[in-house]
Amino acid sequence: MVNKAAAVHRRKSKWQEPIAASRPFRVFNTLLMILLTLLFLIPFLLVAIASFTPEIEIAAKGFQFFPSELTLYNYKYLFGASDKFVRALFVTIFLTLIGTTNTLFFTSLGAYALSRKYLPYRKGLTFFVYLTMLVSGGLIPSYMVVRNLGMVDTLFALFVPGTIATWNLIIMRNSFMMQPESLEESAKIDGAGDFTIFFRIILPISKPIIATMIVYLAVGYWNEWFAPMLYITRNKDMATMQYLLREIFQSTSQSLSSKQAMTMRADQLPPSQSVKMAAVMVTVVPILCVYPFLQKYFVHGIMIGAIKE
Repeated sequence: MVNKAAAVHRRKSKWQEPIAASRPFRVFNTLLMILLTLLFLIPFLLVAIASFTPEIEIAAKGFQFFPSELTLYNYKYLFGASDKFVRALFVTIFLTLIGTTNTLFFTSLGAYALSRKYLPYRKGLTFFVYLTMLVSGGLIPSYMVVRNLGMVDTLFALFVPGTIATWNLIIMRNSFMMQPESLEESAKIDGAGDFTIFFRIILPISKPIIATMIVYLAVGYWNEWFAPMLYITRNKDMATMQYLLREIFQSTSQSLSSKQAMTMRADQLPPSQSVKMAAVMVTVVPILCVYPFLQKYFVHGIMIGAIKE
């Protein structure tokens, strides 16, 4: 019986060298990835080229990869015709910075507290936080809370309700639980408090999950349009860029016909397809520039909790 158990143990613990994928499979996989990359890249390139194409050419020939002329008129019109877009751009940048910082700060504090085993009723508090993901108060109660707090038509209404991101809190909690407890115990022996441990020990060694949360939160606040539509009813100076882009698409839904566009000069055409594409590029490119700097942390961060030792 003992020998049988030992044999089973040896079979389970025996290391097996991973088998490399066959050459045809690797070739097929590479071609498939190239095809998927082109499927995602081609529409983006078409939008980028259309943003530099005169409106009269788009009205006459439609969208094309090789226009006969390129112009910066669409961007000049976008930023020069009205100060609304520039103001919305600054509001969006400010909202992204302050909203990401606010949510990351309080969410990480809550995640650190729930990750400590000595916290009383830790499991019950974690379940209570998790329950908010399953049962929501709804749109009307949320609006009533924001209105009764006097945050309607203010910038606070765009980021204060999202101070705690439940899903991100749970992910960060799992990440903090993976940190060695000996680090915290050593710091406490040296007289460090909870805040000192959190800011000087836990956060510096948690760069992957912090970077991942920054990407999630920054993209969310940058693309925010529903909250301004709901809470910004009178003070339109607080509108975000995505909300303004939505208004541009709605206001120019009925564009000129091809014959009408051909009889007008490019500087006479109202904002239509070309300006839409320019607005899309302005809203997409800045957030894309963040990914290269956080990619190495992001790839590691999304793997947190995927492997158990």
